[in-house]
Amino acid sequence: MATRRFAPGYILSLTAALAVGIILVVLALPRTAAGLAELHGTLTINELRGGAPVSDAAIKSAMQSFNAANGWVDAAPRWSAMARLHYARALLADSNSADRETGLRRSQDASRRAIALNPALPEPWLRLAQSEFALNRVSPQMIRALAMAYRTGRYNRFTVFAMSELAFVAWAKLDSETRKAAGEQLAFAVVQRTSRLVAISERLHASPIVRRALRHQPKLLAKFDRAVKNHPRG
Repeated sequence: MATRRFAPGYILSLTAALAVGIILVVLALPRTAAGLAELHGTLTINELRGGAPVSDAAIKSAMQSFNAANGWVDAAPRWSAMARLHYARALLADSNSADRETGLRRSQDASRRAIALNPALPEPWLRLAQSEFALNRVSPQMIRALAMAYRTGRYNRFTVFAMSELAFVAWAKLDSETRKAAGEQLAFAVVQRTSRLVAISERLHASPIVRRALRHQPKLLAKFDRAVKNHPRG
């Protein structure tokens, strides 16, 4: 039986294709491993975003998940998630305690690492503003971080209400551009969940700010006012 011979060019092409395939697999492995490692942490982040109570043990476990993922591929969203976890853990600690301050500082550090990797993400800017407010109230650093959160994500459903809350407490010190962005975001907040915006604005005596922002959108203003009337007092 005759032996089949392959042309040298064919063998060279096959070898090159195999080499490229192996390289692609090797390059994909770290990202795949990182994605698997962060799964547990992502579940905890989703619980926090949904307002569910999360224990200190669950937060620590989620941190380990994201640290493991960052060990494979350093990524801005993971550092942003770490900032969220440190902030949540700080809020579980006693007020004015060393544990709370440490958690807030670590949240700031993780936020800055996320921003260094991708300054276009709104969540680390928000977390930086929240942590700064918790440490030093309305400071120039808090104002700058909040302004950047508005520039990068005023229509982000995960940050809208926390940003609005900070904007209300700092309203008198916001520049005109940030106030304008905040006003536009308030309309978005009404569409997303009117009752939550009402709860925040009534608690902070900021409903007049919302009404002024909605004055050119009568349907949204009427929706907001109806929710205010139905909001429980006391």
